[in-house]
Amino acid sequence: MFTNHRLIFVVVLSLLVVFMIYAAIARLGCDVVTLTVLNGLTATPTGGFSDVKFPSRDHQWIVHAFYMPGQFGRPVLINVHGYRGTRHSDFELGRAQDMRELGYIVLTIDLKDAGGDTIDNSRISMGYSERWDVLGAFDYLLAHGFTAERIGVVGESMGATTELLAAAIEPRLRAIWADSPYADTYAVLAEDAPTQNFSPLLIPGGLFWDWLLTGDRIWEAAPINDAATLTANHQAVYLVHDQNDTMVFFHHSVELNAAYIKAGVDVTFWAVPGLDHIQAITYHRAEYLQRLDEFFGKHLVQEF
Repeated sequence: MFTNHRLIFVVVLSLLVVFMIYAAIARLGCDVVTLTVLNGLTATPTGGFSDVKFPSRDHQWIVHAFYMPGQFGRPVLINVHGYRGTRHSDFELGRAQDMRELGYIVLTIDLKDAGGDTIDNSRISMGYSERWDVLGAFDYLLAHGFTAERIGVVGESMGATTELLAAAIEPRLRAIWADSPYADTYAVLAEDAPTQNFSPLLIPGGLFWDWLLTGDRIWEAAPINDAATLTANHQAVYLVHDQNDTMVFFHHSVELNAAYIKAGVDVTFWAVPGLDHIQAITYHRAEYLQRLDEFFGKHLVQEF
């Protein structure tokens, strides 16, 4: 009898130790993925711009953005950066300038806690909370005289996923340009875990830790589940994805495209061969901008 009790004690103790080790490593993984790392970038747009601020929709934190005037009467595009990006980066400033040269008015935002100027709880949520920043930008533009029919969104990587999540909440967002989005946050984190020297088995624990710390249900950030909503709202989506993407694997857009087609979404998919993550605009700039301009020219209203 004593031996059995001792065995049970050893087993329970061993399981408790394993659980504690798992919990500790999962917390570390959570911090690696979600904690804010300030990037220190301060560059600003060339040409005229205003540094503007507005509240994230239904939340208390303040979103910072560059408002870049374009041609009178042209649509306005909300420009959304990716994971640990910022409105101050060369990539965002360059794309914003490219779109302004097409005549568009551009509002380039800093998503919360990505390392730029917008600060909330110092935790990235992979689009789950950042979608309210996109909607705050939409509300800002409405308050400044733009009609919903003139407002589109452009984003890459996490920013692309964020704007798709925002569109599922806001039916007045008519046109979404999504460059290299992930279809499901859990999947992209599991795929990326080995590059951070973590096992994918730690993802559930890491997501649970983040929920305990912030209340964010990151696992719900999955735009692939919103296809029926986009169809019902008559929203148009343009997917772009480089086939050799090593950060957000190409299958994410393939799966999004298939789900959207099945649900009846007005979707276009440009699969770009031979390139890595968000490189299409760099190596096929003219075609990229032509496709973007044609997409928004079809789906947004111009007022002259």
